[in-house]
Amino acid sequence: MSEDTISTNNRSRSRVDSSWQDPDRAHELVKTEGGWKCQCCYRSWLKKPRAKCLGLPIVPGAAAESLRRGSWSGRSTRPAMQKTQAKVINWQDAISIDTALRSNLQLKHSTKPIAARRDPLGDPNFDLLFARTEFEECEPNFYPIASWDKNHRQGLKTLWEIGSKRLELKHGAKPAAVYFRSSHPDGECRWRLLYRVEDTQPVQPKYISNANLQSIYLISDGWLARIGEPDLLLDNPHGRYYAPMKMYALVRIEDFLSTHAQEYAEWLEGRGKRLAIARAIVAKSQATKLRIETQTQQCLQCASHSALLGGTCCAIYPLGLPTGVPLECYCPDFHPRAEHL
Repeated sequence: MSEDTISTNNRSRSRVDSSWQDPDRAHELVKTEGGWKCQCCYRSWLKKPRAKCLGLPIVPGAAAESLRRGSWSGRSTRPAMQKTQAKVINWQDAISIDTALRSNLQLKHSTKPIAARRDPLGDPNFDLLFARTEFEECEPNFYPIASWDKNHRQGLKTLWEIGSKRLELKHGAKPAAVYFRSSHPDGECRWRLLYRVEDTQPVQPKYISNANLQSIYLISDGWLARIGEPDLLLDNPHGRYYAPMKMYALVRIEDFLSTHAQEYAEWLEGRGKRLAIARAIVAKSQATKLRIETQTQQCLQCASHSALLGGTCCAIYPLGLPTGVPLECYCPDFHPRAEHL
């Protein structure tokens, strides 16, 4: 049984009193185009049956007319109705076992049927009907029963419908209702669980890649080595020739970090200091490189600059710029070339 269903034990079928049946009754057969048909039980066969007719109690009189309008099998003209001598009842006071199962009802004790109806889908069998007063709740503290039609559930969803929208149940969420799924001859009834949309949340990832570990948790290669081998290997989406993706279970990562919380915190603090120093060095290096490039452009545009066979030379500073130029300032003797010599 899946996690989205529950079962109940209904004893209605075992409590049907079959003493109303006459095991010695013969079928009242008539010839039809498709074979033979019994006027008593209204079952049809291709050949004459050998089994005896079970017979069915049918509601006579005015009640039969109302049953027939509702696709029920009451007929006031057939001979079998005179044999049963069933009392006249209101068809709304009668309920079948299958209908009772869908309402979490079962027979209180061994009971005889008071009427029968024929299956409108053409099944040769009949549904036995019992008085509503003969039923009781199968499970007293049961969930509210909803319709199987999802358009009449007032927003309630099954687990499959919740999962199809990439949602999952929140921790501690309980079913809000159920609807009838199926029943078995042994009395077991299965119900589908329904949940409110308010009790759901977006699906939380269960695995994380090593790249996300390094970007989100700032895990280094050394820490990855301490964590151990990955829990799952997936095909790389960039191509089949790329290395497989290493996936780690989030529960395992959280347990590892909680176990080494103090050490991990100290390592993060030291990592932050080292990153600050490294970033300062990089920023200073980039600023120095930019100043040198700017000074070189000024030298090429300066009137004191000249090109020789051995390279370039400055008429004012033939041995090079003074100390601190261009790290702290630019050349103070820069004079642009005249446009026309």
